[in-house]
Amino acid sequence: MSFLVEILTEAGYRQVQTYIQSGNILLETEKSLDEVTAEVHYLIKKKIGANLHVIVLPAASVLAALEESPFKDVEDGSSVFFVFSNQLKNSEKLTELQDSDWGAQKLYSGKECIHMWLPWDAKPKRLSNTYLEKRLGIVSTMRNRNVIANLCKMACQ
Repeated sequence: MSFLVEILTEAGYRQVQTYIQSGNILLETEKSLDEVTAEVHYLIKKKIGANLHVIVLPAASVLAALEESPFKDVEDGSSVFFVFSNQLKNSEKLTELQDSDWGAQKLYSGKECIHMWLPWDAKPKRLSNTYLEKRLGIVSTMRNRNVIANLCKMACQ
């Protein structure tokens, strides 16, 4: 990920940091979210050769998602997930999913993201990022609460 930091720093972004090997990037800029999305996508494709979807969120939105989570009382942060998308909007499909019976698994549509609690012992396992992308027709990324909490700590330093 150090090469990615180098690429983005050379492009004029400030305070570029990565967190774990999953494409989590923190950076500072005055550019709009759309500009950052397009430029980061372009730079990754040009310099690394990967044609990846890029989801850009302001730190305040990620922090707000952590705060709005209905699963704060769940002790195991690795079983609580946040699904972010640049295309997420309340829709009939999303309401239908939220109102569905997922057994031990839970889904909640928040203002900032979709929140899921996926207990490790839940059977059957039906909810996933891939499932949501297909059902909602979106591109999204899913991170567990531990990752989100660490990203928020890094952003606040």
